[in-house]
Amino acid sequence: MRSTAAGVLLALVCTVGCSSAYRRTEGQWVPGKALSPHSKILLLPVTGRDSEACEMMTGALIGKLSQKGLNVVLSDVKRKQSGAAALSHGLGQGYDYVLEGLLSKWEDKSSGDEAELTLKLYEVSSGEVVASAVHYDHGRANHWPSDPKDFITELADCALAKIFGWKPGVYEGDPN
Repeated sequence: MRSTAAGVLLALVCTVGCSSAYRRTEGQWVPGKALSPHSKILLLPVTGRDSEACEMMTGALIGKLSQKGLNVVLSDVKRKQSGAAALSHGLGQGYDYVLEGLLSKWEDKSSGDEAELTLKLYEVSSGEVVASAVHYDHGRANHWPSDPKDFITELADCALAKIFGWKPGVYEGDPN
């Protein structure tokens, strides 16, 4: 009887834990590097499997960076280009940094929506990645958020906050 009750309790804990909302943000600047004041940032369009989500995320990044007073310009490169490949373009146009984004997860699942944004900030003068961040969100099924698109603002804000050092906002339905 005890082993049955323990098994049911373990299954219940696993079910509740697996279906609860969860988020995490990781990232940092390379030691010895810091954001140059009054820097000019070339933003590459965000890439990923869902083109509509990538467009929305690109817009959210521009909005958040502009709101924080950073000088950001969306790249007009017609084809998708990696951050490393955009460095020569950035150098020729007077940019200090190239910011590259990837929506590596963008899924509407029965166990809860998932989204993950990875950002890399390249220093144009050295050609090196000087900062990076990843923000991951997993929402409860049939709860918060109800659509992966609900993650857009939070993904942009939390990942950029990790790189640029501001305090991220608190979002409706915040599981933390």
